[in-house]
Amino acid sequence: MVQRIVWRRRRAEFRFPTLKTLKKNADRRELKKACTRKGLGDDCADFDVSVVGELNLDLILSGLPPAIELDREHLAKDLTITLGSSSAIFAHNLALLGNRVGFSSAIGSDRLGEICLERLGESGVDLSRVRKFAGKLTGLTVILPQQTKRYILTYPGTMFEMKFEDLDLEYIFFGETLHLSSYFLQRALRPRISELFREAKRAGLTTSLDTNDDPEDEWALDLLQVLPYVDVLLPNDQEACRMARKNDPDEGGGLSGDESCPGGD
Repeated sequence: MVQRIVWRRRRAEFRFPTLKTLKKNADRRELKKACTRKGLGDDCADFDVSVVGELNLDLILSGLPPAIELDREHLAKDLTITLGSSSAIFAHNLALLGNRVGFSSAIGSDRLGEICLERLGESGVDLSRVRKFAGKLTGLTVILPQQTKRYILTYPGTMFEMKFEDLDLEYIFFGETLHLSSYFLQRALRPRISELFREAKRAGLTTSLDTNDDPEDEWALDLLQVLPYVDVLLPNDQEACRMARKNDPDEGGGLSGDESCPGGD
């Protein structure tokens, strides 16, 4: 069963100094300047991982009847409001494991966004590059679990708003690794994600990508422009098959597995 698809490429040589380069060369004066300039303190450590992606809460209604009918009121047995979004959960869990994580994202000027920051900040993730967009709403996902699967209903909000120009590349490239999640939800950023990954490789970072699902189920070919700059690709079975446009992951040109794709013939 396909759990992970991994491309491993030789790390590129550094094209310009990063924090780890400055440390290696023991250039304390330049390191101090770089850290101070980025607001990370005079003796900061570079990030283990820089995460770029969406930030929202998940509202989970559990214990609903198997058949949900229109114009009927259905009762849930349980309600959970928790930190959602693939990018934020990834960053949160890495930080809890002791990694230094920088997070680049966007929220709206609402209470939902503030709660997101509170929940994610509890893990120790650096949130200094999460932008607040005035007059915009933070996204929200409603999850309706069923027996083995679930309905996932998402209002994108600021997920669709963050652009390449909103990113602080010097801050992001402080990391050893760049990770991006939810490729198809980064609507404003998506046209330049390949550029982001290319520049990350030039800066000497390892890169990883978790596309998640494509809500429009198109799996457009622009994703292929990003893959040459991806070291580690993290799809599930269904996503791997959609990317490869195959019914069986064994046919996927380097995608491996031992079961047919979900929904395949």
